[in-house]
Amino acid sequence: MNMKKYLLKNLFITFLISAVISLICLYLIRSITLPKKMYCDMTFIFYPIVLFQNIIMTIFSLPVFLNMNEVVRKNKYYSFASFIVGVFHFLFFESLYFGREAVVVICFTSLPFIIALIIFFIRFRKSDFVEKAINDNNKER
Repeated sequence: MNMKKYLLKNLFITFLISAVISLICLYLIRSITLPKKMYCDMTFIFYPIVLFQNIIMTIFSLPVFLNMNEVVRKNKYYSFASFIVGVFHFLFFESLYFGREAVVVICFTSLPFIIALIIFFIRFRKSDFVEKAINDNNKER
């Protein structure tokens, strides 16, 4: 499998897993905070917002494709930054925009995406793509 397909497939899997877990977390938050007898048309408005948040975090994760460049792929710090920095920028600006009240919900619903992205990074670093690049670099020296 070539690297572009590998990265795209794992980014899509990260999105799916984090979307499902984020929706479950949102359901738990909403069921704890809302009274049992409260029915409102706006109760379920947060579910599409969380899905949209996951889509935007996936878009901000596209610097993952910088790992196709050999310099980024060889250096574990550059590689980690390409996975995480875009998502943290999005979350930082989102928390600034929505204010102090929404930070807990933003963190709680985006945490599954960050954890899945870190697992994806660890799997990527253990993959053949990185080992081939590091072994080729050691042979040149």
